[in-house]
Amino acid sequence: MNYPYSSFEDDGQYQTDLSEVASRNADEEAAGHQQQQLQYHRRVQIEEATRQRQQQQQHHQQQSSPSSSDDFNFESQQIKPNRPKNSPPKPIFVDKDGKSMLFYIPEDEPNRNKYRDLIIRYGGVIVEKGFPTVILLSNNEDLYGFSKLKFIDDCIAKNQLLSVFDYGTYGTYNNPEDAAFDTTSIINELNDDLSSNISSSFSTIEGTSSMVEVPVAAPAAIPLPPPPHQQQRSIDAFPNPNINNARRGSSGHRFTIEQDEFILEHIRRKPRFRQSQKFYAQLALLEPLRGHTGNSIRSRFRKHLESRLNYIYKTDDQDQLIRDEAGNLIKIGLDEMPGTLKNKFTPEDDYLLCCVALEYMASNNIDSIGLRYSFFDGMYRKYRNHTLQSWRDRFRKYIRDKSDLVDYKEYYENCEKVGMAPRCLTRIAP
Repeated sequence: MNYPYSSFEDDGQYQTDLSEVASRNADEEAAGHQQQQLQYHRRVQIEEATRQRQQQQQHHQQQSSPSSSDDFNFESQQIKPNRPKNSPPKPIFVDKDGKSMLFYIPEDEPNRNKYRDLIIRYGGVIVEKGFPTVILLSNNEDLYGFSKLKFIDDCIAKNQLLSVFDYGTYGTYNNPEDAAFDTTSIINELNDDLSSNISSSFSTIEGTSSMVEVPVAAPAAIPLPPPPHQQQRSIDAFPNPNINNARRGSSGHRFTIEQDEFILEHIRRKPRFRQSQKFYAQLALLEPLRGHTGNSIRSRFRKHLESRLNYIYKTDDQDQLIRDEAGNLIKIGLDEMPGTLKNKFTPEDDYLLCCVALEYMASNNIDSIGLRYSFFDGMYRKYRNHTLQSWRDRFRKYIRDKSDLVDYKEYYENCEKVGMAPRCLTRIAP
């Protein structure tokens, strides 16, 4: 619609228009106020009707109840108090001080939302991966240092905090109750065993010129160094005088008795990974070994601790710890482990690996050597002289591309034709 500019030249008409606008605004404002009053009165009426209905129900219940006070008291004792159906459950994922434990679940984990809600519901907290005391959770077998989500299910099913170390983890603490905010020994459950081990002779601590001896009668497990915010520079913080002497004679990043036992206990629980650089790199991330690198820990074990690995703990085919009827870990010798630690690969094993890999790649139309987890799982199920991890590590370390598979297969078959003993796979190209 076009408005003629001349209509605004008349001041009287302009004032009249303003008056009409003001009047209309006032009417709308009054109508809105009236509507608010109506809503308020309606709300009051609803509340009053609700209150009267509740009073009538209470009056009806009083009339239907027994008149005798003795009978009423007796009946009231039989009635259980009403509890809210959705009352919060008993906290499970908390440390000994009642503080929430920290968990991390990758964003791409299929059941992340489900387990996130369960962890929060039972007292835990979901955080980012960078926290030093966080427990990493995932069902992805390719992720190193993660515990299986079954840990959450089992804790809730048994209504208690279990050992996260039984769920395939290398990068977290054995005792999750202490993992949230307080770093303590991972070997609390094996105090007696450790005391007997500590009584044996120790090799010289790197960087010291004296031998450290611990009394045979020491009844308690040796504690690990506390977190940085609890550490004290005073040597009086260590109750054992022999440990004090060792501390006085050490400086820099030298290994202590506690750290040696910490390393050994981890290896006893995951002995197949004692040659893995990733395993030691993950150990270096733990608070008790702060200041040491994965290479230094690996060197420490090979030079000073390997001779003291007199036993390991029994595990199943999936590297899960096995316990006896009393719930204790089962000690076995190194030669009793399925797929023993000394079970080396032979040329026949390498030839078999190359042949099966080539068949798998051909049947699945794959040219890349980035084989799936299911391939190595199938290798382990058919050929159990090596573990799944061993087959996978062998392939990754010695096979660079498809041509390596073809070359070694031809090399092995030619050696058989001429009656020559073939060699194992090597990293150096022929």
